[in-house]
Amino acid sequence: MRLTFCTTDGANAFNGINAWLIRFLPALRARGHDARVLLFPWSRPEHCTTLPLLRNLGVPVEPIFPFRDTESAIRAILRHVRRSSPEVFVANMVVPALFAGRWIRDTGIPTIAMLHNDDAEYRALAQLFAGPDESFRASALVSISRHLVHVAEPLPAGLLARCIPYGVPLPKNRATWDGAEPLRLVYHGRIVQQQKRIIETVAACVRLARATGKVTADFFGSGPDEGLVREALARDDAGGRVRFRGALSPVQVSDELRHHHVAVLLSDYEGLGLSILEAMAAGLVPVCFRTERGLPDLIDDDINGIFVDDREIGFDAAILQLLAEPSRWQRLADQARQTVTRRFSEAAALDAWESLLSELVARAPRHRPPKRPGRIVLPPVHPDLKSEDRRYPGLARAIWRRLRFPFAP
Repeated sequence: MRLTFCTTDGANAFNGINAWLIRFLPALRARGHDARVLLFPWSRPEHCTTLPLLRNLGVPVEPIFPFRDTESAIRAILRHVRRSSPEVFVANMVVPALFAGRWIRDTGIPTIAMLHNDDAEYRALAQLFAGPDESFRASALVSISRHLVHVAEPLPAGLLARCIPYGVPLPKNRATWDGAEPLRLVYHGRIVQQQKRIIETVAACVRLARATGKVTADFFGSGPDEGLVREALARDDAGGRVRFRGALSPVQVSDELRHHHVAVLLSDYEGLGLSILEAMAAGLVPVCFRTERGLPDLIDDDINGIFVDDREIGFDAAILQLLAEPSRWQRLADQARQTVTRRFSEAAALDAWESLLSELVARAPRHRPPKRPGRIVLPPVHPDLKSEDRRYPGLARAIWRRLRFPFAP
């Protein structure tokens, strides 16, 4: 099956979506599918993070760069479709690709939108591309957790909706801890205050490391608030027991995680929590702030992890209890790994995707060559998608912008 998957990329662009694609697409190709990537970088392609990793894994990648507005991106996407003729077009969460779906579906090619998170942007995507208006509605909607499906409800008739969580590999080597050595906490993911509450997370780890002398913490990742983390640790790193160690590539994650014991995530909200899923696969105990959606798909409190209701007293109590009871850590760690084995394996995710793709292809009408659209007419820019949906500013302003910023995306 010929497939196109869309995603974004840039310098230091480590995120859950691309970490999933780096594992998922080579596995899909290993099953005989021609899975390709249409990439929308916000920095020059030679500075991108995901692009070289995918190409090194044998996945063909076509960057669309620079694109100066949504309309020009749509035209570039349609040129790609004319050249590659995919049987299914996975627009994913990329706004120009989702808009392009209107013309792609006219050729008989089904399109897929994806919900990866529970925030204002994804609610806007659900409203525009999985809502009652058929004009730009995708053929199918994939959410990575069962609660995210509710973001798009009520689902219109004719829209296929599936919950397909990320699948993760089960490392051969797993974390071990007998209580004799320090309890090693780890955070890996985006270094950002909004959503992840990274500053409070750093403060909580420093507080525990200093108070107990038996706790360490490592922070891995990249993001816009790295400077804030470095400043906080420059002021107090609990005598070197809390460290910021920079970004991990997706291929380094499992090997690094097994040297830790507890995965910490104190976000306000999560789509699923890929970093926690990876940690559970490596035999770590997740200790997470209780979210309404996403993480409850993975964690049953005191069965395979711990939920806390605040980032201070509750979090401290959870870590101190593990520190005092290595047997409890072992029970939770065993159940965490078993949860991944039973419900979140790579094979199960691949099977679910193949089933959806086959159903879409079977339902699709005969393909027709895509037409070159004349004037592209789009609905008004949604206020929650302003950063993702940059419209053509008009001829005079477009000429000025091209002259003033010749390399701007």
